[in-house]
Amino acid sequence: MILLKEGIEDLQTDVKTNKQYAVSLIQALTELRKDVSNDGRVFQDHQKILSSILSSKTTGLEADEAHMKEIMEILSHFRQVESDGYKVVCWPAIGTWIAGGIMIATAKINLAQFQPAFEALNQTIDQKKTVNRIVFTASQNVSEMTNAINDAVKSLQYMVDQWNDLDSQYAGVLQSIEKADEKATANRFAFLKPMLDTAKDSWKTLKTDADTLKEGLKELKIEPVNTPK
Repeated sequence: MILLKEGIEDLQTDVKTNKQYAVSLIQALTELRKDVSNDGRVFQDHQKILSSILSSKTTGLEADEAHMKEIMEILSHFRQVESDGYKVVCWPAIGTWIAGGIMIATAKINLAQFQPAFEALNQTIDQKKTVNRIVFTASQNVSEMTNAINDAVKSLQYMVDQWNDLDSQYAGVLQSIEKADEKATANRFAFLKPMLDTAKDSWKTLKTDADTLKEGLKELKIEPVNTPK
């Protein structure tokens, strides 16, 4: 009976310790969520101003893309003319040599003219798309971080609820043992063994989850409050 009581008391101590550990993680995450939310609101305000400023730099994106498509079609056309010109000059006749030479020369002139314009326009479009992508991604990351923190807090609260439930169960068992007849044997409480084994397995799982969240907080430079062992 004494060994059973001591075993339950030890397990109950572990439960209380890990419950406090989970509570400290919730406190750290709640503070982090508060900071992220504040930063997020500030960022949203700045995003509006930034978007307004950048709109003048990214205006006409669709028109630029349409223009680039036209240039690409022109370049494709004159590349084909150049290719056909080389085929024509292969024919052994003066007329074909002259015609092919004119085709090749015309193609090269136009390619030299439109290729730089294509490259410059392509660079402009890339810059505009990059600016829009950076602003959108930054805003999205703030939202995703807030959602991730909310999920973590929910998981930790579930852990705390489990600790509370286990703590209540062990307290009830200890009270039953205290009130039991002194002549009672541990066999009267043999039914507790499966429950304790299940609780221990649950504790191991929750402990692993808590450790995983702790490592995640380290990456965010957030440390949970130290709890007495």
